[in-house]
Amino acid sequence: MIFRIKIALGLLLAFFLFLPVGSCEKTQPVRYDEISGKLIYQNKGTGSDDHTDSKGEKSYLVLIEDVSLTDPGTWISLFVFLWPIPFLIIKNKTIKTKWKKVIAGIIEMLFTGFSIYFIYFIVFFFLYDPTVWGYLAASVISVYGLLHLFEIFLLFRRHQHIDT
Repeated sequence: MIFRIKIALGLLLAFFLFLPVGSCEKTQPVRYDEISGKLIYQNKGTGSDDHTDSKGEKSYLVLIEDVSLTDPGTWISLFVFLWPIPFLIIKNKTIKTKWKKVIAGIIEMLFTGFSIYFIYFIVFFFLYDPTVWGYLAASVISVYGLLHLFEIFLLFRRHQHIDT
């Protein structure tokens, strides 16, 4: 049962690779005001000048759009969003002994922790404002991590009852 939920969460996480997880408003400086010492920005839609925060063109952070095989950031993004599915399939098909399950559980926890860190960094601390998809991606990886902790707890409890 936990395996199927993890597979569903992994597929959902892979889906978020194609959705905008953040948005940003771009403004363009029009001219430099020598009196105030500030750049004056022009709103894209209205054409008006002002000295305050201006609303500009909105850009979205979709991780799959910036794929460059020579960029390490691309490989990290692909890994973070795609690792659960192959890892779970390999883990389920090949690992049968107790110690291999423990090692696989530790590796899975490391991968999950890295994914949580990366997604939370991108969604909440990058130069973008989070979108609904960013919040959902962060929620999905958090639920995956909690589910994995629950699975480890069940494994530990099962082995503790066998030993006594």
